[in-house]
Formats: sequence, C-alpha cells, structure tokens
Amino acid sequence: MKIKLFIAIGLFTLPLHFLSATFACRYTVREIGFSDLGTQPYHLYFFTADDQPADRAETIENISRAALSDANVVVSVVNTKNLDDPAMELLRFWQVEPMEHAILTSPQGQSIVLPLDREKGSFKEAVWSVLEAVVSSPVRQKIRKNIVERYGIVLFVEGTNGKANQQATANIRNAIKEIKKIMVQMPKPTDKPPVLLKLSFQQRDEEKILLWSLGIDPADTTEPVMAIIYGRGRKMGPLVKGERISESTMINLLNLIGADCECGLDRAWMLGMMIPLRWNARMQKAIVDHLGFDAENPMIRAEMSQILSIKSSSESDEGGISGSAVASAGGYSEEIIDFKSDVEIPRVPMSQIQQSDLKNYFLSFQEIIYILIIVA
Repeated sequence: MKIKLFIAIGLFTLPLHFLSATFACRYTVREIGFSDLGTQPYHLYFFTADDQPADRAETIENISRAALSDANVVVSVVNTKNLDDPAMELLRFWQVEPMEHAILTSPQGQSIVLPLDREKGSFKEAVWSVLEAVVSSPVRQKIRKNIVERYGIVLFVEGTNGKANQQATANIRNAIKEIKKIMVQMPKPTDKPPVLLKLSFQQRDEEKILLWSLGIDPADTTEPVMAIIYGRGRKMGPLVKGERISESTMINLLNLIGADCECGLDRAWMLGMMIPLRWNARMQKAIVDHLGFDAENPMIRAEMSQILSIKSSSESDEGGISGSAVASAGGYSEEIIDFKSDVEIPRVPMSQIQQSDLKNYFLSFQEIIYILIIVA
C-alpha cells in the first residue's frame, strides 16, 4: 500500500517538476548574446545629385552588396534633391560637401562623417575604403578572432595618463584571474577566460569608428576607458573610465556574461548594442560548434524571444538600465547608458518551443513509471 501511495505521489509531483524544468532557462547571457535578436543595423548614407555621373548610385550599391553582405550595416544612396529625406537633416547638421562624404549613423542615433578620399585612387576605390573602415579595423580583427571561444573581451583604451593606465591594467588583469577561478562554477563553464585587448593612445585615430560605436569621445584622452564585449560583438553594460576601473567593478561586469538568463538582468544588458562588424558563415559555424546549438535556429530564437519578452524586476519602465542594476555592477550610476530600442521582442507561446525537449522528457517520464510499477 505504501508503495502504491508512493507511486501516486510520484505521478502527482513529477508533472510539477516537469513544469519547472520546462520554464527553466537553458541559456546564459553570453549564449543569448550570440543571437541577432533585437539587432538594429548601422546606416551608412552616400549622396548623389542630378549633375553627378548617372552610374554613381549603382556603383555604390554594387560595391556595398559585395563588401557588407555579412555585416550589420545597411547602405542607402540619397539624392540631394529629396529634401524631405531624413538623411538630409544629417547633411545639414554636419554642413559638409555631400559628394565628398558619407555619414554613418548608429542604432542609438549618433552619427559620424566619413570623407571619400579621392586623392588615393578612383571613386570606386574611395567607396571600398570607406566600407572597409566601417566594418573592419586591426582591433576588430582581434575581436573576431577571440570572440567565439573566449568568455569575453575586455577592450582597454589607453589615455595620456601613464600611471592611470598602469593601475587600470593591473585591476583588469586581477579581475580576469578571479573570473577564471569561478568560471567552473558558472551555469555554462567556458574553457577560455576573458582576454584583454589593449588599444594604445596612438591607435585611437585608426580605430575612430570602433571608439565612436562604443560611445568613446575622441576628445576625452586623459583617462583610460574600458568596454566589455561579448557574444556577437555586443557591449556589456556601460563604459568604465579612469579610477572607476576597479577590480570589483570589473568582476561584477564580467560575472554578468556568464550568468543564467533568469538572473534578473535587464533585457537591455542581455542584448547589448553591437559594434559594426562582419559576421560571416564561417564564424556562425564556429559558434554552433562551440555552443552545441545554433542560436539562429527558429526554435532556439523562439525560446530566447520568450525569455526576453518577460520583463525583469530590475528593469526600468522606460526600457533603459535601472539604477539598481548599475549599482550591482560597480556603483557608478552617473555612467548609465540608455539602451532604448524600437524593436519589439515577440512573445512566443510556450507550445511552440522546446518541442524536442518535451518529447524527450515524456519518454523519460514513462520509463520512470514503468520502473515504479515493476517495483510495486
């Protein structure tokens, strides 16, 4: 009788366990960061006019398709006679010669002017040069090389204060050592710890687009600046500057990358803004091999979308980063960055996700019942 009672209790409690397992998060912040959910592209505007060669627009479009097919940058060619085009506002703001410049805008609304250097070659070569500069640079090549297998990347931008550079570098290295010690205790341990990439003061000019995309002011050169990059070239949290680059702050921010997606972290931090970057099929395959699943698979995307559609308790009503979330990452509330987005994360019914997991679970459930019946 006791055995039968045990079986009855098991039949009642196992479905409860099943529900818990079904709604449990299977992903870390880092893994969600490898998806392109919530991604908004950068926009690069070229300009033309009626008195320009007839094939100017076609040339730009053809080169762009070849150069940016695997990048998060969209190109538009705007005729200057279209005064109502939003890109014309940018042109009026910057007051530059449209035929000799392109304008790049970020998902956050910032813009930067890129000259078309005609002195070094033809118009085609000038366009190629601008497109390459937008999506590639020496430091971004290093980011692409390390981003897949590494836990994350700490990008350290040196300032003119040598002592501050040395202290911040030491703090970062100590934080990486501490993270390495606790990586095995994280929900999804990673073999390779974060890597430190240093951008010297002399490299600032050749990396101006990368720095601009991260929100680093090129005129602010005294203090060093740090940004953490993870997943698909996403930035984790705010920039950290000067004396605020402490060991504890670094540990807190790096910890967030390996956290379970149910850790209560703001959605804006799970889907940090991306830097302009190429992401080709070879890199995507490397991600699949590394993670053991495809973050772009429709079923996986649906599950992640469901997770992200649930508002965190620490998330602000405006969709930005809440003060409590920032405080937990080092206590520098004045460094809050707004990650507001017009992109809606769709809500997906639970019936459409984890179908393969449900099947596997019920098979296991039947086996358990079968064993209990034999014992009885």
